[in-house]
Amino acid sequence: MLRKNFAFILAFLGIFSAIWAVQRAMTGPPELPPVVPPAKNDYAKRVSASGIIEALGENVLVGSPVNGIVQRVYAEVWQIVKKGDHLFQLDQRELQAELMVAQAKEDVAFAQHNRVQDQLSRLQSIKDQRAISQEELRSKENELLVASAKFAQAKAETEKVKTLLDRMIVCSPIDGMVIQKNIKEGEFLASTGSDHPPMVIGDMSKLQIRADIDEQNASRIASKAAAIAYPKNRPDYAIPLTFVRIEPYIIPKKSLTGSSRERVDTRVLQVIYTFNMPQEMPLYIGQQVDLYIERE
Repeated sequence: MLRKNFAFILAFLGIFSAIWAVQRAMTGPPELPPVVPPAKNDYAKRVSASGIIEALGENVLVGSPVNGIVQRVYAEVWQIVKKGDHLFQLDQRELQAELMVAQAKEDVAFAQHNRVQDQLSRLQSIKDQRAISQEELRSKENELLVASAKFAQAKAETEKVKTLLDRMIVCSPIDGMVIQKNIKEGEFLASTGSDHPPMVIGDMSKLQIRADIDEQNASRIASKAAAIAYPKNRPDYAIPLTFVRIEPYIIPKKSLTGSSRERVDTRVLQVIYTFNMPQEMPLYIGQQVDLYIERE
């Protein structure tokens, strides 16, 4: 009898353990508080968006007019530059040799022009026109025209080479600051493509945010709509924004991985806002932010 009761108790405990194990497996994991609390909702009706920080008036991707070897770099990152300041210089030796040849040709053309002009002046100085042939006089006049044209051509060739030499020194197109430098002295620089520009210049007097609004929410964005931005992982730090413009062209969303196998199926409306650089928190070009835009 005792043995039967013990077997019954074991069976009951086994069934109870199985039920408890099933219930525990079906119970989901406990809800944990978020590592970073969400940003505060500043508007009763809003449109959420993501944005990226840019220099005022967009970042300027400075390019190279030709392929060449970098001979000298004048500017460094964080350096303040004015419009027209030298940024970097390409190898000029080939063009300098061409300039010497062009100047020599210009000197030859100038000498030939002076020789023909002198001959024509002597013919014209003869008082008795019967002593010279009119055909010879017209021939010298035409020869002077040809010499003048050759001299002008040689001079234009010299100016062309000088212009090409000036292009070897790339200057800053705006007043701003060097925010990225991707070249070193001695490197070969290709003139094609803007994915890896030699330098990036930006106006850091103010910053701007380029917000990407999903095209499904584009019609809900009003002109001059108020907006608040929050840096990533800083929902406690609000950045007041000033509306600049809506760019009226829906484009494919570009904030992806950049893989050649990607297929973009999201299109966005871009809205530009500006703000002053905060003193208590550093923000950088290219940094992503979360935006809340007041909905109409």
